[in-house]
Amino acid sequence: DKTVCVAQMGNLLSEGPCSEVVHYIGKRVAYGDLRAYGDLIAYGDLRAYGDLRAYGDLRAYGDLRAYGDLIAYGDLIAYGDLRAYGDLRAYGDLRAYGDLIAYGDLRAYGDLRAYGLSVCYPSPNNRSVCYPSPYNRSVCYPRPYNRSGLLP
Repeated sequence: DKTVCVAQMGNLLSEGPCSEVVHYIGKRVAYGDLRAYGDLIAYGDLRAYGDLRAYGDLRAYGDLRAYGDLIAYGDLIAYGDLRAYGDLRAYGDLRAYGDLIAYGDLRAYGDLRAYGLSVCYPSPNNRSVCYPSPYNRSVCYPRPYNRSGLLP
């Protein structure tokens, strides 16, 4: 029975009977709406320059910086720094175990797992797309120089 907590930056609002408190540790800068429908826990700096919406739990253990819209329809869990310079839409769960840096728009249609430092460069149309594998999971594995592309 998950409680719905809605947080909006500027004025920090928590609506409804929230058994789980919304935790912020670090700086908070948001120029758009920040809405978390599950638990929102940020241990580093959280900066959202567009709309940030997490329909599941949002847990950022490092810095989270979204310069465009960041919309996660599942859980968004970042154990390292997550930087999205374009729009980032994850239609499944997004779990980044290392740093994840996306320079263009990134669409993940299944679950996305990023191990190590993952750097996603945009394609010619400024969009990086992750299509799910047969197991509905897209994985970024680091390359020898500690950078990776998107490997479905």
